[in-house]
Amino acid sequence: MFNMNTIGIIVLLISSVYGKPFSFKDDAPTCGYSSCHAVDHNKINVHLIPHSHDDVGWLSTVDQYYYNDVQYIISSVVDNLLRNSDRRFIQVETAYFYMWWNLQDDHVKADVRKLISEGRLEIVNGAWSMNDEAAVHYQSTIDQYTVGLRFIEDILGKCARPRVGWQIDPFGHSREQASLLTQFGMDGVFFARIDYRDKDSRRMRKSLDMLWTGSANLGSDSNIFTSTLYNHYSAPTGFCFDVECNDVPIITDKNSSEYNVDKRVDAFLWYINEQHRYYPTNNILFTLGDDFNWKAAHMGFSNIDKLIEGFKLLNPKIGGKEINIIYSTPSCYTKAVHDFAEVNKHHDAITGTEKTHVEKNYHKSLVHGMQRALLDISSSFSSILGLTNDLNLKSCLLSNVSICTESDKDEFTVLIYNPLSRKSSHYIQIPVSDGTWKITGPSGEDVESHLSEPIGNFDYITKATGEKVLEKVLFFRAESLPALGYKVYNIQKTSSNSKAARAEVGNIYQMGFSMENFILIQMAEKLYTEKKNYRPTYEYTDIEPQAGNYYPVNTKILIKDGQHEFAVLPDRSEGGTSLSSGEVELMLSRALLNDDRRGVNENLNELEYNQQLVVRGSHFVTLGESSQGNNIPVKEQSFLNKELPENIDLLTIENWKDTENSVLIRLEHILEKDEDPELSKEVTVDISDLFKTLKIKSMKEFLLAGNTPLEETTRLKWSQISEPEDESSPLSMKNRLARDESDLKITLAPMQIRTFIATMEKTN
Repeated sequence: MFNMNTIGIIVLLISSVYGKPFSFKDDAPTCGYSSCHAVDHNKINVHLIPHSHDDVGWLSTVDQYYYNDVQYIISSVVDNLLRNSDRRFIQVETAYFYMWWNLQDDHVKADVRKLISEGRLEIVNGAWSMNDEAAVHYQSTIDQYTVGLRFIEDILGKCARPRVGWQIDPFGHSREQASLLTQFGMDGVFFARIDYRDKDSRRMRKSLDMLWTGSANLGSDSNIFTSTLYNHYSAPTGFCFDVECNDVPIITDKNSSEYNVDKRVDAFLWYINEQHRYYPTNNILFTLGDDFNWKAAHMGFSNIDKLIEGFKLLNPKIGGKEINIIYSTPSCYTKAVHDFAEVNKHHDAITGTEKTHVEKNYHKSLVHGMQRALLDISSSFSSILGLTNDLNLKSCLLSNVSICTESDKDEFTVLIYNPLSRKSSHYIQIPVSDGTWKITGPSGEDVESHLSEPIGNFDYITKATGEKVLEKVLFFRAESLPALGYKVYNIQKTSSNSKAARAEVGNIYQMGFSMENFILIQMAEKLYTEKKNYRPTYEYTDIEPQAGNYYPVNTKILIKDGQHEFAVLPDRSEGGTSLSSGEVELMLSRALLNDDRRGVNENLNELEYNQQLVVRGSHFVTLGESSQGNNIPVKEQSFLNKELPENIDLLTIENWKDTENSVLIRLEHILEKDEDPELSKEVTVDISDLFKTLKIKSMKEFLLAGNTPLEETTRLKWSQISEPEDESSPLSMKNRLARDESDLKITLAPMQIRTFIATMEKTN
């Protein structure tokens, strides 16, 4: 029987920056691009896209939105799609679809599978939610797409695989998101929110549709069709046919004094004429929907039916060209633009933009998830170590305000886990009571430590909750943590009298930079160069000199001159800039005095216990020359037989499909092709004997989300920006498909992520 108090500290080090399936037939030939309504290259093709944008929490919580709105939207849409095979609709947020699906009977589920197999209901994006593209880490983006796409594939089959990304509401867009979408197998991405100056410039250049190269490292496979919506993601004014709107319906009865088909067709024709001037092909799209629209789907579909019939009846023209107006989807629009081009040869939870009560609901969900994860971690460690009792790991979620019940003892044990596939070191800080403390490492060695004061006075929390605020903070460095492993430290109070004092920082080095305010921002995997008061695609106007030069910093911000470089690596997403030469500015948190009039109707001012939110973060600062538990039986453990090369990361290893011998593995090359003269080269790793407790028998390669086998990839090819393929490169599809599944030597090109489903067997 183990009786212990252990704090589980899961250290995600900055150096890492860088149901069984339902059995049914899903091979109906009508899904995918073959289900699209016909377009005519000699006409103006107008794609009508019915949709509902359903925030996974914003002004209301997830459950409030689902039970008040979304359950009726999906049910109403499904019922009305069944009434007319011409109709189309897109489903986006898998989080809501998951909630809805689990409450339906077999008859309704069969109807949905039929609609999916015929392309009448189309899954787009497919992620659990529509993620923010600035403040999230790329690994989290990959994970939430994997969860959503896996669920969709398991219940609906191959016909439900999304072909386009639908990022219509996030606040800005990143090249990394575009690159990830191509690696999920998608052909296009659609969004609405871009800088108004950029949008005006693209209108004038007819480049609201474009081909975007998502990665300078991954070649033509990272090319993706990209479309900026003309009218945000809303229906044109006067054409919102929903219970949320009061727009005039289309009345086709000529015997009625309210008959208005001619007027309504003319009104919509004006929008077509206005919009088609700004797009490069004879295809334009109109989104017909908005936030939580389509609860009464018969209103929308019946009016769109009449609008289409009105155009057929009256046959209006623009510049002598007829109008082909059709129900469509974003993927069908992508295919139509692709075909035309080939013929003619030319978000809210992360960014804090929700209401306060929704923010609190997010907190509740996050804490619940962390607690569940800690139980799984504790159980997994116990199983791996062969223990009969659970380790009962604990965590301290309020340690940022010096509250930790588990460390308010005279002796306790800390387990520190390193998720990297190579050794690393990390500074640890733990709230403790006043006194003299001794830290002992896994081999009984003494570990140097320092005692300091908390960053502030948190007595107000004690008054509000009764929880004890500890008087001191204990610091120490956990050296050489094993690759994909852990170390256990014993922490013991030896005296009630404190002998340690706050360490003073000395030898401050001031570096005199001379530069034109260039900064390097690392978002996700890639490093981007930004210049003050400059945009590459449009003329920058200095209306907001501070905000206009702030950028999201996921992993690193760097400034450098000819001899030195200065970098700061945060442990979370922050805003960053360099407004003056030789300076770096980072924003840990922010608050607004007034509402920004963007729909929330309250100012952003996060409070806890009626006080300003306390935000803590670790910042790793580098300066240099420019480069070319007491009762845990095993005190130190690595689950790898060997470390991976320093430029290769084991990004993912997790059970797959609820089977013991099937594991999802992702390997990534963490450097760009010109980042280092040696480490930016291709790398081959042999993982046949990588894991101590698992032996890999074979590995089948998949797309990034693990839902599509590599051999089933059928992305559109754009000859306008295609590059010749080097068949010897690990980027080559032909090369990757030729690899035998028993070959466990994997080669990675710079910035490449390769995803495998491995068949494993446990070893003693």
